[in-house]
Amino acid sequence: MPRNPRRHNFNQFSDQEKDKLKNIKKELAEAQKKEPESLREHLQAFNDGVMAIIITN
Repeated sequence: MPRNPRRHNFNQFSDQEKDKLKNIKKELAEAQKKEPESLREHLQAFNDGVMAIIITN
């Protein structure tokens, strides 16, 4: 039977490793929530840069 890379046996982890994994999952979820806001800010900065180049030419 081929191994599914998305299925792991977390029972082998220590309690400390499980806590660390839980914290990492939380941080990832928070970062994904902020992603659209961050993208908007980057696009605004890019747009400002393009406008500055156009104005100075």
